[in-house]
Amino acid sequence: MKELRIAAIVVGAAVFLCLLVAFIPRWVILGIRGDSEPQLTYRLVLPDGYVGWVRVDFGVDSAPEVFKRDRYREVAEIKIAEDGRARTSDLEVYLSPKTEYEFFYDAKGSLRPVDEDLVSHEMEAGGISARADDYNQPVKPHSWYFFVGPESYRARHPNDEFLRSGAPLPTPGRISPEMR
Repeated sequence: MKELRIAAIVVGAAVFLCLLVAFIPRWVILGIRGDSEPQLTYRLVLPDGYVGWVRVDFGVDSAPEVFKRDRYREVAEIKIAEDGRARTSDLEVYLSPKTEYEFFYDAKGSLRPVDEDLVSHEMEAGGISARADDYNQPVKPHSWYFFVGPESYRARHPNDEFLRSGAPLPTPGRISPEMR
């Protein structure tokens, strides 16, 4: 019995060390520092003039990686398709308060900042996180939904509207000018 308990402890320690080693590169890259400079930036590149809900699916094996090293910080440049969606094989990372959000429109190949009145710089860009609802696999990817558009729309459609039990998640895509 004592040998079995020792074997279980050794196996548990080995599993813990393997998991620790698997995550060390991300910890080293992000490097928790004491200053107030953001260490993680989500650079969101939207189709020109985009106003609407966005959905980013994280942990999709067949999708590209988005995290890149940019001097002193990790930058995840996520290009949103015309349908308001993006996918990445990376996992979502959030380092409060060291996470920053940058919003750009792709205007004919050059980046133009999105008007500050159309975006939220709150945690998760003022959005919500949920498990993807339309994947046919045992572990569904983690999805991040956020809105790019006027504050008046966000006030009429607060996040708790989508967080109630049984409520549908936001539908990604542009919204019509009448809905703004």
